Amino acid sequence: AAMINEQRNLKRGIIHELLLGSLGQEQYERYLFGLQLPGWEQSCYLLLLVFRQQERIRQMGTEMMLFILDNIGHELFDGYETDVVVGREEDCRYFLLLYGKESYLIDEEGVMRQSRILLEHLRKFADIHLSVYISERAAVSGVKECWGKLLSRDENNVMKRTDIFTGDSQETSGEDPAEFLSDIPFLRWEKYLKEGYVEAARLDIDGWLTDMGNEGLLSRRRLEQFYVQFMQ
Repeated sequence: AAMINEQRNLKRGIIHELLLGSLGQEQYERYLFGLQLPGWEQSCYLLLLVFRQQERIRQMGTEMMLFILDNIGHELFDGYETDVVVGREEDCRYFLLLYGKESYLIDEEGVMRQSRILLEHLRKFADIHLSVYISERAAVSGVKECWGKLLSRDENNVMKRTDIFTGDSQETSGEDPAEFLSDIPFLRWEKYLKEGYVEAARLDIDGWLTDMGNEGLLSRRRLEQFYVQFMQ
């Protein structure tokens, strides 16, 4: 057991260095065989786990969180001939790297399904709430780029929704800002304010923002556009 824990800790450190971009191919490949890590061009999935009850997660401690995620991760993916490296990036952000033990790699639907079980398991049995972001299938050499995209998606999750997020489900950068702004009921709120119904306007605005957020339509960029337009 001690040797397994030592190997897992070494793997965590190596993958963490990859995410930060501070480990190149030559350095990485020195570790391959002794630790049974995936090849530099081997396909994998990268998951970002963001825990929302920050104070509680800090109190539980990194060691306990890694122990929980290690056990759940291996329980969920071992049956798919998929190995898991679990690690902590910073504070309440953790990562899972999934890769095939042989040539087989679980498909995206399987990753989503098992991630949903992980999310529900933590919520039901430990009252832990989190957002899970899943990368597209990529080579190990590209995990730094994948990590950057996952962090960007979390930034766009302005309502801090606890759910599973894949692909470009939250990417709104290609949309026309004018189209988004034209759908906002500014005139109704302006009418409320002119007539002195300040509280009604506040409740209506809060409700609109909440609905947009719950539907995944409110990115950080859109929130900035909303604020600028509203202040005019």
